[in-house]
Amino acid sequence: MRTASRALVAALMIGLVPTARSAAADEPRSILVLVDDRSSMRPGLLDQAGKETVRIMRAADIRAIWTMSTAPAYVNAAAGDERSAGPRYNVRVIIQPRFQGAARTRSQLLLGAAPPLLRTCGGVVYLFFDQIAGFASLQRLDAALVLGTVGAHEIGNVLLGHNGHAGDGLMRASWSADHWQRAASGFLLFSADERQLIHRSLASCE
Repeated sequence: MRTASRALVAALMIGLVPTARSAAADEPRSILVLVDDRSSMRPGLLDQAGKETVRIMRAADIRAIWTMSTAPAYVNAAAGDERSAGPRYNVRVIIQPRFQGAARTRSQLLLGAAPPLLRTCGGVVYLFFDQIAGFASLQRLDAALVLGTVGAHEIGNVLLGHNGHAGDGLMRASWSADHWQRAASGFLLFSADERQLIHRSLASCE
């Protein structure tokens, strides 16, 4: 996700994730979110960011199981690995201490990315803590809110595949000041159409 220094703009990349259906038909589908924090941020900040991501997913009737993990391996549901009793749809969130690439302009910050992988029921998301913290400070936003919202967007990119960006809402490719106000009020969420597509993607991995 990138943003101009004055205008509150965000743009993100793409990827793919895995989930499992609960035994009860009326329970939400679940995804396992394995968090690999390499930034050494204070635990309270990461905990609050996780709660924000979980809240956004819950609004789409998705139970996100946010858990800390440094293990590189996770269940490959597409390969038929049945060793885990948890969700078969999972995403690994790697929080890097700094972004080491190059933005297109000097005024842009890349906050997160979800590069495409060959997996059909899972993926990896990268969040760049130095960019997120700098952006939050510059725009006087809560860092946990920014981290959790960017994380939910990138996970959304994974769940929706390579065509996840939309004209408005959480999956918009760029965010304005109005979008951040909606995020702070709890209303920057997946659209109804996006929710349907996500649940269809999760169902295909059950």
